[in-house]
Amino acid sequence: MTADRFEKLLAVVTADDKKELGLAHNGKIEAMRSYQNKPGKETKTDLDAARAYYDETLDRLAARYFPEEVQAPEGERFKNKKAAFVWIMATHGNIVSVGKFYQDCGNGNPTTYPDKTVSRFSVLEYVLKLKSKNGPSAVPLGGDYTARREKADTEKAEADVRTATVKADEAERERDAKWMLREDHNDDMAAFAGLAEDIFRHRVYLDHQILLTAAGGNPARAAEFALALQSFVDRGFNDIANYKEIDIEFEMEEADE
Repeated sequence: MTADRFEKLLAVVTADDKKELGLAHNGKIEAMRSYQNKPGKETKTDLDAARAYYDETLDRLAARYFPEEVQAPEGERFKNKKAAFVWIMATHGNIVSVGKFYQDCGNGNPTTYPDKTVSRFSVLEYVLKLKSKNGPSAVPLGGDYTARREKADTEKAEADVRTATVKADEAERERDAKWMLREDHNDDMAAFAGLAEDIFRHRVYLDHQILLTAAGGNPARAAEFALALQSFVDRGFNDIANYKEIDIEFEMEEADE
């Protein structure tokens, strides 16, 4: 069935997607050969990770080119808890035990669906939270995303209520229909910033592999690249939240010879 999907996708995908599909396919084949030549725990872990990445690539591209055939339209998922744990071990090392990970899945974080699939996005957030708890040095760039997001969600909810009140009172403001208190304006901006942050993080999740492939990066480190991008977004929104000035230093262009 997997081979059939591979051939079916090859016939319709774009050149860039064909390259990505080929990298995932060849990575699985190479990992399989390594395991056959030298069976062991390390090569078996590499093989499981390569298979999971290949299956995930097929699922993602199939959802894009054949959406009517996708059984899980909610988004990209690992096929089960084992596949998710293997991916964590292969890309981030021994940061959590299998028992603890399965227990957390049972408690709803990462998100596990009735068909036993696991949300990839929630696993990425789970890894980021684990690294944040292990200390600032474990996080590539930022580290306070979870706390800031919870605060932003609360502020957004409060801002929505205040914004609704402001809109209801606008009809009675005869002095200036467009006038708004600075406090209310700041609340609106906080709500917009929270929404914009969520949108940026979602785009990072959807497009990080495309960006990595376009830059000629290593697909095996896609998760680390995604976490780095997410932390980059966090730092930018931290600057906005703290009203910091953003200084940009432009490099001098070299003269064409």
